[in-house]
This record gives sequence, structure tokens and C-alpha cells, in this order.
Amino acid sequence: MNPVTFVSLVATMACLIIVWLMFTSPKTAGVWLLGALLIAPYIAASGLRVRIELILEAVFAAVLSIRGLRRGFYLPGLFWLLVLSWSWTFLATLLTLIEANSSPVMWSMAYGSLRPVLIAVAYYNLRYTQQDALRLLRLFTYLAIPLGLFAVIQIMGSDLATLITVNGYTSISRTPVNAMIESTGAISRAVSVFESPAYAAVYFLLAVGTGLTLLLREGHSGAWTRLCLLASVVCAVVGGFLTLSATFLLGIIALAVFLIFRSGIRTMLRLAGLFIGLFMILVPMIIMFVGSDTTVASSLEYQKSRIASLAVLRTRYADGIGILSRTIETLSERPLQGWGWTLQREVFLGDSYYVGVLYSGGWIGLVLSVLPLACIVCSRTKVGLLGECMLVWLVLLLMCGVGSPTFSIPRLQDWWWGMSSILVWQHKHPESS
Repeated sequence: MNPVTFVSLVATMACLIIVWLMFTSPKTAGVWLLGALLIAPYIAASGLRVRIELILEAVFAAVLSIRGLRRGFYLPGLFWLLVLSWSWTFLATLLTLIEANSSPVMWSMAYGSLRPVLIAVAYYNLRYTQQDALRLLRLFTYLAIPLGLFAVIQIMGSDLATLITVNGYTSISRTPVNAMIESTGAISRAVSVFESPAYAAVYFLLAVGTGLTLLLREGHSGAWTRLCLLASVVCAVVGGFLTLSATFLLGIIALAVFLIFRSGIRTMLRLAGLFIGLFMILVPMIIMFVGSDTTVASSLEYQKSRIASLAVLRTRYADGIGILSRTIETLSERPLQGWGWTLQREVFLGDSYYVGVLYSGGWIGLVLSVLPLACIVCSRTKVGLLGECMLVWLVLLLMCGVGSPTFSIPRLQDWWWGMSSILVWQHKHPESS
């Protein structure tokens, strides 16, 4: 059997299992859904590649809504804030169509912006306890082991890994992987199961931050759990480095500074020891790997020079030469309300969360998009370790948003809003923990 067909069948079977669990054990279905979203390939059907969350999340929210009519159903404040943000972008789209009715509407973006609403409803009403949430965080971190190993196999030039990546984990509209193959004949920068190296770098950063936070602050975990977390952190660091992305190289430094800043003296010493140990183990391996591959070495040198000269910002935002300069010029024409989900002048929206929000909703939309994040920040108090991990996620996503659409990255978007909804539930119902 063709390996691509096989992995697509596996994804189909996972979907059927998740749908069955939705009716028999919704809490278990929620765990399976998040786990599958992070590792499952696209399902190929009639020449199309469909991400499983596009269907499953809507079904899950509908099933939980129907079940909730009998046992009580909640709509959190986070839900209404997300609805408000979505409604403003919808209004901005209508205003654009009224003024320029020939503008094409990207309905896929409209549904993509609606999915956080569905996720918030579903995971808020699953009523997970704090222990359930910590198991989900450990799952998110543990999955860095297979995803990091897959990144290593990709960059080693495996034909099978390239075949699975191109046909199982990239959509037709995404070009970074195809561009690498056309220019070098292989996947020269690891993408793991994501659409681009920058997206993969964000995941690996989140996995490192989550794993280190759990290692340092989860005082009663067993030796096997700590060993698995440490292995996950190592694989995440390796996978993140192999993306050869300025996002990861800058992000890992910022993460270390943030964790040290948030730690007490004792935890700070443990964290310093952990970083030194990882440094001593990984740096010799990385040097050997880079020295044996000229493509990797040149890519790494290029990223280092971009960071040192701040060209990492200039190539995105500088007038005339930045890949976002045309988009910034377009959104400056409608600074308050933006252009909604319409496409103007071949703008590019995949390289900055902030530019994407400003383009879709203007400055009003940006303010409205901050409100759900403020709700999450307020909810993290008195929630313990889950709140600390979500703060790490928020800081990393905001920082990486300069160079990627962090809060809307496929696979990661669902985890962020799902875990945030669980956080808000536990804040409102502390007795459930």
C-alpha cells in the first residue's frame, strides 16, 4: 500500500474513533481530538486535502450543545469576546463589499476565524479538572518526541519522509516545502507536520517552554514522567533548531530569560543547571551535524546574520523590500476597520499575526482581539500550574507573532483556544479542580 494512502487511512480511522467517543465519552474525545490534530495528516478526498479539525470541531461543538440541553450548558465570557471580534471582522467585510463589490471574499478565513468560538464552547463545557489539564499539557509536550524525530528524518533527506510531508502534511495552497524541494532537491529546513519552518519553530518553542515549566514546578511527578518530559524537551530543542528559523533561535533565548525572570533562586539554579546540561549534550551533536551538511551550515549562517543585523525585521517590514510592505500599504488605506476577509492587491497574510489582524479588522479589530487574551490573563490567577504554562504560551505566541500568525497557526490554534477555555472554566469553577 502507498505510504501516503496508509497515513490517510490512519487519519480517517482516528476521525471515526473520535466521532464515536463524542457520543460515548466526550472528555476522552476531547483528548483524542487535540492529540490527533497535532499529528494526523490531511485526509485526501476527490483531489482535495482536508484537515480533520475543519469538520470534527463543528461536530463536537454541536454534539456537546445537544447533550448540554439536558445537563446544563455554559457560554463563557471568552465565547462572547471571541464572537464580538468575529462579528467586527464580518462587519468590516460587508463594508468592503459595499464600497468595492468586486473584492473576492476568503470564506475559508471566515470559518477559520469562527473555529476558536466552537473550540471555546466545546472545551469549556467538557469541565476538565486541573489534573486532566495537566495530562493534556504533558501530552502536548510528549508529542515533541515523534515530531522532533520526524524533523530529523526530514532534514536527513529521507525520500519516504519527503513523500509523506508533501502529500500528507501540506496543502496545495502552501508553498514553503515545495520551494525548498525545487531549490535544493530536498527539505533543507525541517517543518515536521507543519506548513512551514516558522510554524514548526513555534510548536517546538511551546513544547520546550511547557516541558521546562512542568519539570521545574510539578513537584510530585514520578521519575518516569520527569524522564519523558526531559526527553521531550531535548527532542523539541533538536527539532526547533533544525527548522533553521530565526523564530526559534530568538525565541529560545527569550524563553530562557523569561523562565529565569519568573523563577525563585532555587528554581533559577535548577533551570541554569538544566540549560547547561542541554547545552553540553546538544551543542557537540549540532556542530557535527552542521559541519557535515553545507546546506544546513549556510542556512544557519544566514539566519545568524539576519538576527545580528536585525535584517530579520527588515525583510518583513521595510518599505519596498519587505514581504509585508505591500500588505502594510494596503491596510493603511483603511486603518480603523480593515478589509475584512476580502483579498486586495495580492496581499500576504501568513507572516505576522499583528499585520493579519490589522488587515482584517483594522485598529478596532486589533483592540477587540486583545480582549479574549486579557480574559485569559485574568483567569490564570489561582489556577496553579496550568495558569503558569498558559502564561508561557501567551508570551511566546505574542513574541513569535511578529514573524508568524501564531494564534491562527493550523494545529496550534486549536490547542491554544482549547487549553485557554479549560483555564477559564477552572477559574470560574474552582470547586471542579
